[in-house]
Amino acid sequence: MTLPLRLQGTVCYWRDDKGFGFVITDHKERLFFHIRDFKQAPARRPQQGDRLSFELGVDKQQRHYAQSLQLEESTVAKIKPAKATAPDVYQIQQQAWCFRYLFFALLLLSLLAGSFAFIVPLFYLEASLFTYWLYQIDKKLAASGHSSRLPEESLQMFSLIGGWPGALIAQNGCTIRCTRCLFSASSVL
Repeated sequence: MTLPLRLQGTVCYWRDDKGFGFVITDHKERLFFHIRDFKQAPARRPQQGDRLSFELGVDKQQRHYAQSLQLEESTVAKIKPAKATAPDVYQIQQQAWCFRYLFFALLLLSLLAGSFAFIVPLFYLEASLFTYWLYQIDKKLAASGHSSRLPEESLQMFSLIGGWPGALIAQNGCTIRCTRCLFSASSVL
């Protein structure tokens, strides 16, 4: 049994939002590859000009493509690791839970103190701003390719407790989760 031959090439096109690209082999053959075809998840996403080593595969239509990909070490070493720009999901979720408890506690206190009618609009404005902020954070997480994002239940909960104007503005201004009709409908309701 012979081991598959490893080829090398350079990424000539990469579409990060879709997770696919093309590599030109050293023999000038252009091959398709997908992010899922890496042997192990790479330390960073491929970029145009990166050197890859790979095995040749054949798809269902009998076309050649690159599989079992690896970023070459010399390419990885040239680029300094980027600082994490994505926010910490765990910390944001903790802040969200604190906001929920604080919101309901202050709402209850204003009801008991008799100043409910004056303070409620301020609470809802604050909830709306906080909801808008959460949507912005979720957009940053999505754009950075973060695997763990804010749960939809959290975003819906803040829409429900009064942050629906912020959610509506964020959904119309940001292109996250807006394609899901059910989510958009449930946040408006």
